[in-house]
Amino acid sequence: LYEALRTSEQQYRSAIESAPDALAIIGNAYCFTFANEEFARITGYTRDELIGMDFRKLIIPEQVPMMVDCYLRRQRGEAVPRCHPVTILTKQGTHKKLEIDATVCWDEDGRASTHISLRESAPQAIPDVTLVTACYEANNGVCLLDGQGCVQWANPAMLALTDSSPTELIGRPLWEVLDIAGGEDAFTTALKATALETSGQISFARPGNEAQTMQIQLTCLSRHEGAQRFLGIVSSAPENHT
Repeated sequence: LYEALRTSEQQYRSAIESAPDALAIIGNAYCFTFANEEFARITGYTRDELIGMDFRKLIIPEQVPMMVDCYLRRQRGEAVPRCHPVTILTKQGTHKKLEIDATVCWDEDGRASTHISLRESAPQAIPDVTLVTACYEANNGVCLLDGQGCVQWANPAMLALTDSSPTELIGRPLWEVLDIAGGEDAFTTALKATALETSGQISFARPGNEAQTMQIQLTCLSRHEGAQRFLGIVSSAPENHT
C-alpha cells in the first residue's frame, strides 16, 4: 500500500510539473514554495529562482496593494473571487496581462497555502489594470454583482459603507444589504433594464437617514462563463437645486 501511494504521488507531481497550465504555490510568508515549468516560462525565471521568491516581486507596483489584500484575505479564509486580472513583471522587465485563478488549501497542521494558476488570454478579455486598481481604490463603494444581484466582490469603501466584513457581504443580495425600497422586485427590474441598455441606475434613501439619498450606477459587463455580471457604484445622489 505504501509503495502504491508513493507511486501515485510521484505520478501526480510529474503531471503537475509538466502540466500545460502555469501552476504555483505561495506559502504563509508571501514566498513561492512550488512552480512548474510553464509558470517559469511565463515569468521568465527558472524554477529554482522562483522558489523562495516573494510573489510581490512579480506584480507591477500599482497592483501590489490589491494583490496583497486578496492574498491575506484568502489566508484568513475570507471570501475573495477566485479569478481576476493581474499584470506581472517578467524577469526581462516586460509586462504581461494575465488572468489569475487562486484558491487556498490547508494542511493537517492548519497552515494555509495559496495555489494559483496563470492564464494567458486574449487582450480584450482582460480588464485594463488601471480600471481594476481604480475600482479597488475608489472613494465610492464599488461592487461586482452576479446576474441575480448578489455581491461577488466589494472594494474597501463598499465594506465601510455597509459596515460589513467580506465574509458578511459576499453572496448577499445588494438590495438586502442596502435595504432598498421595493426590495428584490425593484432591484431585479433595474438589472433587467441595465442588461438591455448596458447601463442604468437606481436611487434609494439610506435607512435611518432619509435626508441622504444614495444612488447605484449599474453597468452590464461582458458575459462571464455564460452569465451576466454587473458593476455597481454606490454614491450620494446629486442635489436637486431646482
